[in-house]
Amino acid sequence: MGLKIKNSKNIVTDGLVLALDGSDKISYPGSGTTWKDRSSNGYDGTLVDGPSFNSSNGGSIEFDGSNDRVDIENSPLLSSHSNNETSVCAWVYMDTFVDNPVIYIRNGLGESHQDFIRLGFKTDGRMNVVLRLQVGAITSSRSFNSTSTASVGQWMFVCFTYDGSDVDMYKDGASFYQESLSGTIQDSSTGAKSMIGLDEDIPPPDPDYDQFLNGKVSELYCYNKALTLSEIKQSYDATKSRFGL
Repeated sequence: MGLKIKNSKNIVTDGLVLALDGSDKISYPGSGTTWKDRSSNGYDGTLVDGPSFNSSNGGSIEFDGSNDRVDIENSPLLSSHSNNETSVCAWVYMDTFVDNPVIYIRNGLGESHQDFIRLGFKTDGRMNVVLRLQVGAITSSRSFNSTSTASVGQWMFVCFTYDGSDVDMYKDGASFYQESLSGTIQDSSTGAKSMIGLDEDIPPPDPDYDQFLNGKVSELYCYNKALTLSEIKQSYDATKSRFGL
Protein backbone atom coordinates (compact mmCIF):
# COMPACT_ATOMS: atom_id res chain seq x y z
CA MET A 1 0.00 0.00 0.00
CA GLY A 2 1.35 3.44 -0.83
CA LEU A 3 0.94 6.68 -2.70
CA LYS A 4 2.87 7.64 -5.78
CA ILE A 5 3.83 11.18 -4.85
CA LYS A 6 6.44 13.03 -6.87
CA ASN A 7 9.71 13.46 -4.94
CA SER A 8 8.01 11.84 -1.93
CA LYS A 9 7.23 8.30 -3.09
CA ASN A 10 9.13 6.77 -0.18
CA ILE A 11 7.46 8.71 2.60
CA VAL A 12 5.54 6.73 5.21
CA THR A 13 1.93 6.28 4.09
CA ASP A 14 0.63 3.99 6.84
CA GLY A 15 -1.95 6.01 8.79
CA LEU A 16 -1.70 8.97 6.41
CA VAL A 17 -4.78 11.22 6.63
CA LEU A 18 -3.59 14.39 4.86
CA ALA A 19 -0.80 14.90 2.30
CA LEU A 20 -0.09 18.32 0.77
CA ASP A 21 2.99 18.67 -1.44
CA GLY A 22 4.00 21.93 -3.14
CA SER A 23 6.48 20.07 -5.36
CA ASP A 24 3.84 17.76 -6.81
CA LYS A 25 2.00 19.32 -9.77
CA ILE A 26 -1.01 17.16 -9.00
CA SER A 27 -1.13 18.59 -5.49
CA TYR A 28 -0.39 22.17 -6.57
CA PRO A 29 0.09 23.05 -10.26
CA GLY A 30 1.79 26.40 -9.56
CA SER A 31 -1.29 28.63 -9.61
CA GLY A 32 -4.81 28.80 -8.25
CA THR A 33 -6.28 28.60 -4.76
CA THR A 34 -6.63 24.82 -4.34
CA TRP A 35 -3.89 22.76 -2.70
CA LYS A 36 -5.01 19.19 -3.36
CA ASP A 37 -4.70 16.47 -0.77
CA ARG A 38 -2.69 13.54 -2.18
CA SER A 39 -4.05 11.08 0.37
CA SER A 40 -7.22 9.20 -0.53
CA ASN A 41 -9.39 11.45 1.67
CA GLY A 42 -9.72 14.52 -0.53
CA TYR A 43 -9.05 17.06 2.23
CA ASP A 44 -8.02 19.82 -0.15
CA GLY A 45 -6.71 23.11 1.22
CA THR A 46 -7.90 26.53 0.05
CA LEU A 47 -5.37 29.37 -0.21
CA VAL A 48 -6.86 32.48 1.43
CA ASP A 49 -5.69 36.11 1.21
CA GLY A 50 -2.87 35.51 -1.22
CA PRO A 51 -0.33 32.81 -0.30
CA SER A 52 1.94 32.52 -3.35
CA PHE A 53 3.79 29.73 -5.11
CA ASN A 54 7.58 29.69 -4.83
CA SER A 55 9.28 27.44 -7.40
CA SER A 56 12.61 27.14 -5.54
CA ASN A 57 13.53 23.70 -4.16
CA GLY A 58 10.87 22.06 -6.28
CA GLY A 59 7.97 24.16 -5.03
CA SER A 60 6.37 25.50 -1.87
CA ILE A 61 3.61 27.81 -0.66
CA GLU A 62 4.87 31.14 0.68
CA PHE A 63 3.14 33.01 3.52
CA ASP A 64 3.65 36.76 4.08
CA GLY A 65 3.19 36.85 7.86
CA SER A 66 0.29 39.30 7.76
CA ASN A 67 -2.86 37.55 6.52
CA ASP A 68 -2.00 34.50 4.37
CA ARG A 69 -3.41 31.11 5.34
CA VAL A 70 -4.66 27.78 3.99
CA ASP A 71 -8.07 26.50 5.15
CA ILE A 72 -8.92 22.80 5.22
CA GLU A 73 -12.67 22.33 5.63
CA ASN A 74 -14.86 19.22 5.92
CA SER A 75 -12.13 16.92 7.19
CA PRO A 76 -13.64 14.65 9.87
CA LEU A 77 -10.69 12.24 10.03
CA LEU A 78 -8.51 15.13 11.19
CA SER A 79 -10.90 15.47 14.15
CA SER A 80 -10.98 11.82 15.22
CA HIS A 81 -8.34 10.05 17.32
CA SER A 82 -9.97 6.75 18.27
CA ASN A 83 -6.57 5.14 18.91
CA ASN A 84 -5.37 8.16 20.96
CA GLU A 85 -2.43 8.77 18.63
CA THR A 86 -1.50 11.49 16.16
CA SER A 87 1.43 12.87 14.16
CA VAL A 88 2.04 15.99 12.08
CA CYS A 89 5.12 16.56 9.88
CA ALA A 90 6.09 19.47 7.63
CA TRP A 91 8.92 20.85 5.55
CA VAL A 92 9.14 24.53 6.50
CA TYR A 93 11.38 27.53 5.91
CA MET A 94 10.95 30.28 8.51
CA ASP A 95 11.81 33.91 7.74
CA THR A 96 11.10 34.93 11.34
CA PHE A 97 9.70 33.53 14.58
CA VAL A 98 7.87 36.77 15.45
CA ASP A 99 4.37 36.35 16.98
CA ASN A 100 4.62 32.61 17.77
CA PRO A 101 4.02 31.44 14.19
CA VAL A 102 1.81 28.42 13.55
CA ILE A 103 2.47 25.78 10.89
CA TYR A 104 -0.63 23.63 11.37
CA ILE A 105 -3.59 23.97 13.72
CA ARG A 106 -6.90 22.26 14.38
CA ASN A 107 -9.24 24.63 16.24
CA GLY A 108 -12.49 23.93 18.04
CA LEU A 109 -15.62 25.06 16.22
CA GLY A 110 -16.63 28.45 17.60
CA GLU A 111 -14.45 28.04 20.68
CA SER A 112 -12.09 30.98 21.11
CA HIS A 113 -8.43 30.03 21.67
CA GLN A 114 -9.13 26.34 22.26
CA ASP A 115 -6.46 24.68 20.18
CA PHE A 116 -6.98 20.94 19.74
CA ILE A 117 -3.78 20.30 17.78
CA ARG A 118 -1.09 22.87 17.01
CA LEU A 119 2.42 22.69 15.58
CA GLY A 120 4.47 25.86 15.43
CA PHE A 121 7.19 27.87 17.13
CA LYS A 122 7.64 30.29 19.99
CA THR A 123 9.20 33.68 19.31
CA ASP A 124 12.62 32.44 20.48
CA GLY A 125 12.64 29.53 18.02
CA ARG A 126 11.56 26.75 20.37
CA MET A 127 9.23 24.25 18.75
CA ASN A 128 5.71 24.44 20.18
CA VAL A 129 3.03 21.75 20.27
CA VAL A 130 -0.45 22.14 21.72
CA LEU A 131 -2.78 19.22 22.37
CA ARG A 132 -6.23 19.32 23.92
CA LEU A 133 -6.07 16.45 26.41
CA GLN A 134 -8.14 14.98 29.18
CA VAL A 135 -5.78 14.22 32.05
CA GLY A 136 -7.70 12.70 34.94
CA ALA A 137 -10.83 14.81 35.40
CA ILE A 138 -9.36 17.91 33.75
CA THR A 139 -9.65 18.75 30.04
CA SER A 140 -7.50 21.57 28.72
CA SER A 141 -5.28 22.64 25.83
CA ARG A 142 -1.77 21.86 27.01
CA SER A 143 1.31 23.48 25.55
CA PHE A 144 4.66 21.74 25.14
CA ASN A 145 7.86 23.61 24.23
CA SER A 146 11.22 22.21 23.20
CA THR A 147 14.30 23.24 25.13
CA SER A 148 16.42 23.55 21.98
CA THR A 149 15.75 26.18 19.34
CA ALA A 150 15.46 26.10 15.55
CA SER A 151 16.90 28.70 13.17
CA VAL A 152 15.42 31.00 10.56
CA GLY A 153 16.62 31.09 6.95
CA GLN A 154 16.90 27.34 6.35
CA TRP A 155 14.70 24.44 5.36
CA MET A 156 13.84 21.96 8.13
CA PHE A 157 11.65 18.89 8.53
CA VAL A 158 9.70 19.22 11.77
CA CYS A 159 7.38 16.63 13.28
CA PHE A 160 5.56 15.87 16.46
CA THR A 161 3.90 12.67 17.64
CA TYR A 162 1.69 11.70 20.56
CA ASP A 163 1.06 8.08 21.58
CA GLY A 164 -1.10 8.57 24.67
CA SER A 165 1.82 8.97 27.04
CA ASP A 166 4.63 10.93 25.35
CA VAL A 167 4.85 14.06 23.22
CA ASP A 168 7.86 13.70 20.93
CA MET A 169 9.25 16.44 18.70
CA TYR A 170 11.66 15.81 15.84
CA LYS A 171 13.77 17.99 13.57
CA ASP A 172 15.48 16.76 10.40
CA GLY A 173 14.90 13.10 11.17
CA ALA A 174 16.28 13.20 14.72
CA SER A 175 14.78 13.51 18.18
CA PHE A 176 14.47 17.14 19.28
CA TYR A 177 12.46 17.00 22.53
CA GLN A 178 10.30 14.63 24.58
CA GLU A 179 7.85 15.20 27.41
CA SER A 180 5.75 12.59 29.16
CA LEU A 181 2.06 13.15 29.92
CA SER A 182 -0.57 10.42 29.86
CA GLY A 183 -3.93 11.66 28.63
CA THR A 184 -6.69 11.27 26.08
CA ILE A 185 -6.73 13.39 22.92
CA GLN A 186 -9.99 15.31 22.71
CA ASP A 187 -11.70 15.28 19.34
CA SER A 188 -12.73 18.63 17.89
CA SER A 189 -16.14 19.00 16.27
CA THR A 190 -16.30 17.38 12.85
CA GLY A 191 -17.36 20.79 11.52
CA ALA A 192 -14.17 22.43 12.73
CA LYS A 193 -11.48 23.34 10.23
CA SER A 194 -7.73 22.97 10.11
CA MET A 195 -5.47 25.81 9.01
CA ILE A 196 -1.92 26.23 7.82
CA GLY A 197 -0.15 29.49 8.58
CA LEU A 198 -2.66 31.04 11.00
CA ASP A 199 -3.86 30.63 14.57
CA GLU A 200 -6.82 32.98 14.65
CA ASP A 201 -9.00 34.28 17.47
CA ILE A 202 -12.48 32.90 16.79
CA PRO A 203 -15.05 34.38 17.05
CA PRO A 204 -14.51 37.11 15.98
CA PRO A 205 -10.99 37.37 14.52
CA ASP A 206 -8.88 39.68 16.66
CA PRO A 207 -5.53 40.95 15.28
CA ASP A 208 -4.15 41.08 18.82
CA TYR A 209 -4.34 37.28 19.00
CA ASP A 210 -3.92 36.17 15.38
CA GLN A 211 -0.58 34.42 14.85
CA PHE A 212 0.63 34.20 11.25
CA LEU A 213 3.50 32.34 9.61
CA ASN A 214 6.16 34.30 7.76
CA GLY A 215 7.94 31.76 5.58
CA LYS A 216 7.29 28.77 3.33
CA VAL A 217 5.63 25.36 3.68
CA SER A 218 6.53 22.80 1.04
CA GLU A 219 5.02 19.58 2.38
CA LEU A 220 2.62 18.80 5.22
CA TYR A 221 1.47 15.38 6.40
CA CYS A 222 -1.00 14.37 9.12
CA TYR A 223 -1.32 10.83 10.47
CA ASN A 224 -3.76 8.99 12.72
CA LYS A 225 -0.89 7.15 14.40
CA ALA A 226 2.25 8.02 16.32
CA LEU A 227 5.13 7.70 13.88
CA THR A 228 8.30 6.04 15.13
CA LEU A 229 11.72 7.65 14.86
CA SER A 230 12.64 5.27 12.04
CA GLU A 231 9.48 6.21 10.12
CA ILE A 232 10.20 9.92 10.52
CA LYS A 233 13.77 9.39 9.36
CA GLN A 234 12.44 7.44 6.36
CA SER A 235 10.27 10.36 5.26
CA TYR A 236 13.08 12.82 5.92
CA ASP A 237 15.59 10.81 3.89
CA ALA A 238 13.06 10.43 1.06
CA THR A 239 12.61 14.18 0.63
CA LYS A 240 15.71 15.98 1.93
CA SER A 241 17.73 16.07 -1.29
CA ARG A 242 15.66 18.78 -2.94
CA PHE A 243 16.36 21.03 0.03
CA GLY A 244 20.10 20.57 -0.30
CA LEU A 245 20.38 18.32 2.75
